[in-house]
Amino acid sequence: MSELSRRGFLKLAAGGGAAVAVGFAGKTIEKLIPYVTPIAPSVPGVWSYYSTVCRECPAGCGMVVSHRDGRVTKCEGNPDHPVNRGALCARGQSAVQGLYDPDRIRAPLARTAAGQEAKPVSWDDAMAAIAAKIKSADRVVVISDLQTGSLAEVMEQFQRAATGRERSSSTAPGSEQRKVLYYEPFNYEPLRRANEILFDNAVVPAYHLESCDFIISFAADFLETWISPVQFAGQFAQAHSYRFPDNSSYGKGSVARLVYVGPRVSMTAANADQYIPVPAGREAVIAMAMVESVVKQGRSGKSLEVQAALKKSGYSPQPLPEGITAKQIDELAEAFLSAKLSVALAGPAGATGPAAVLTALAANLLNYAAERIDVAVDYMNVRSLSETATAQQMRENLNGLTPKDVLIIHNANPAYTMSGAADLIRHAGTVIYMGTLHDETAELSHWILPIDSPLESWGDYEPMDGANGLMQPTMARLYDSRNAGDVFLDLAKSLGRPLTRVDSVAPAENFLQWLRQRWQKLGKRTEENFEEFWTESLRRGGLLGPGIDAALVIPFRLPATEIADLIKAAFPPLPAGQVSLFVWPTIMLFDGRTANRGWLQEAPEPVSYACWSSWLDVHPDLARKLGLEDKDVVRIRSEAGQVENVSVRLTELQSPECVCLALGQGHTAMGHNAVGTGVNAWRLLPATAERDMFVGVQIE
Repeated sequence: MSELSRRGFLKLAAGGGAAVAVGFAGKTIEKLIPYVTPIAPSVPGVWSYYSTVCRECPAGCGMVVSHRDGRVTKCEGNPDHPVNRGALCARGQSAVQGLYDPDRIRAPLARTAAGQEAKPVSWDDAMAAIAAKIKSADRVVVISDLQTGSLAEVMEQFQRAATGRERSSSTAPGSEQRKVLYYEPFNYEPLRRANEILFDNAVVPAYHLESCDFIISFAADFLETWISPVQFAGQFAQAHSYRFPDNSSYGKGSVARLVYVGPRVSMTAANADQYIPVPAGREAVIAMAMVESVVKQGRSGKSLEVQAALKKSGYSPQPLPEGITAKQIDELAEAFLSAKLSVALAGPAGATGPAAVLTALAANLLNYAAERIDVAVDYMNVRSLSETATAQQMRENLNGLTPKDVLIIHNANPAYTMSGAADLIRHAGTVIYMGTLHDETAELSHWILPIDSPLESWGDYEPMDGANGLMQPTMARLYDSRNAGDVFLDLAKSLGRPLTRVDSVAPAENFLQWLRQRWQKLGKRTEENFEEFWTESLRRGGLLGPGIDAALVIPFRLPATEIADLIKAAFPPLPAGQVSLFVWPTIMLFDGRTANRGWLQEAPEPVSYACWSSWLDVHPDLARKLGLEDKDVVRIRSEAGQVENVSVRLTELQSPECVCLALGQGHTAMGHNAVGTGVNAWRLLPATAERDMFVGVQIE
């Protein structure tokens, strides 16, 4: 390090706050407010506030960012946003640490072959070389985290421009692939599949928990990670508060009742009025038994429809888990039917396979039989998660890669979350990674392009119908990064195929222009009155409407063989010597994307109080059978892979018929907080198109 002069020391001491914010390496900062062209007039010592959208998960909460002296300092919820109503989870508040992460990619990098060190290159050289690769490619595959609005439009048009033709929705190997694969490890595929089976509508619907007085959750941790946890936490707080009767300030009131059925006491289960422990995957048995009890009572025409469909399907009841009686099932069914409004929720986040689909199917049948559709379950205002790629679509697109193909991965890390994905990615001739951190997928890439943090970006995002959030830069760029939309637009220009919005006559010069064109159309404004609308949208955080207030007529259907086939596949017997493993996402680390943030690593998990580690939860009764003791260190093996050096935690707060392991740790790349911390539970899940979250493992 260069020696620090007396003058330099005095300058550092005088501007310590700003200097510490960006780090010091022998050279001080000359300006406390490092704007060349400020976004807005910035006065030293005076706070500014910017509305934007949180992109730490697909929920898309509204965010208000505090800014002072050229630096973002705090993230809070936007009270005007219909998703979160001013609240914000720990991951959203940690976005500021993601912005200042010292492990961020600071300039474009390139490597000529796998295993070689990536070396800095200029943006011009990178874009020219990548464009040349695309021109000679047989196929260009674009994978991204979930995007909507302007960036989704740009990426989808770029995919068409890169191939010179429209792509079909077919995913068969050797045929043309999907346009853009929006990859989320938690894509709620079983819920979408269940909605497709029953209602021919493969979507993730909205839920209105605030209106319910009875909620039953089948391992859906809606207070932590399930779909939109901040929104559901607000709804649940409203439902679980003491409510007086209508037209009366006093008198006998009510509080919504929450029943949780699942393998472990999660934070959601800890807030429930009743917890029913069941082995992993057996939530479906409880749910289907409740459906039986509901339809026997025949209180509505809908329940009679369900009864007839079950009979036609050849459904036969499954044995109840140990400790659960038929009387308990009837009591739950009675409570569900007797409530003014009730709802059944199916989880867990990330589950796939027959057991998860059967659980979601049973929850749908409960909601339909009790006539909760379009009241507690809203199919008019669906989630953008409905557009994410399925496991099969991801697998088939990656399986088809050849050395003549170009693979572009934007802000996603399938090499970490998909078993076997790393080997498939290596089949591509050219891999281009666009992100903020040098993670496992970046390690496999030939070109690594740094994109702006969400807090440095223009953009928009619509997590559900009616919630059009608008993103704006909340401070100047820290490094030599670019907006992802500008990267795709510039690549298209380099190909000689500049992109134009469908309602525009000339190609967009940059992504901000594209965004403004879309919002002019969205706001139905003319050029003369657009600026006032644009300014107000930036101030408020978007065009935040109430959504669609209408009912949707949904045809009910139950193919005769669906339930019987699901039951046959849902509960395969475990081989001798194996125990069922349940993997689950934590409120802090989600699917692992926030593992490099010390704020979240040091924050104790709310139920176990564990931090900076992975641990295996085992019930004492099961531990005795397996010969385990508290704090033993074990190896866990499945057919897909293994993890080592996992500490055992004995707890009675779970089913004695399974063990539980959290997702999100065990990175081999990403940054100094993530690498070497805990183990990667994703490795234990099968590398098949339809993996199952409930796998058999051996514990040594």
